[in-house]
Amino acid sequence: MGALCRELGNPNNKGESKDTCSHSIFDVDRKNETKEKLRKTLDEAKVEARILFVCMDSNLFRDFLLMASDLNMINGEYVFVYLDIFRLMRKDMNLISWYKKGVSEAENDKARRAFETVLILAVKRPDTERYQEFSHQVNALRNRTNTSGTSMAELVNPYVATFYDAVLLYAYGLNRTIESNQNYRDGFSVVRKMWNLSFE
Repeated sequence: MGALCRELGNPNNKGESKDTCSHSIFDVDRKNETKEKLRKTLDEAKVEARILFVCMDSNLFRDFLLMASDLNMINGEYVFVYLDIFRLMRKDMNLISWYKKGVSEAENDKARRAFETVLILAVKRPDTERYQEFSHQVNALRNRTNTSGTSMAELVNPYVATFYDAVLLYAYGLNRTIESNQNYRDGFSVVRKMWNLSFE
């Protein structure tokens, strides 16, 4: 979030710079302190902001929106952008939901209305045949090297696959740099060889 604020704070093409962004970072604790910090953040944001970028645990985000509703921030004046970086760590890989088992219908209805103000940004769950084949190959390798005796057959987490793609892309740039007799220790040269390259 800090990087986003720095970028928004950079001067525009006219040389003007505005303090248009602020951010709050705090650790999640097991006490009620987290909810108090969230409420304080919302109190400040209500005065200063109209668009809120949020990155936190999905259960905590639901509570955050319920607090926003209590502060009358679910009235169309505010937009919440939720960065769901944890989606692929959940077993079902589903998007976050307003619905929660074991709470009143009134609370779920309040949460549903609050979620109508949210834009969720999340990594797409891969569903291509190539990805399934990639997962099969990774699982086959893992099963050959797995000493626990348990067989694994699941889709590879897309974050892990992204690291795999990053290594392939770097190797491609490095090889092209060496082939063109440039210094492979020059990171800028390697990166330039990776520009405008796409692969599935």
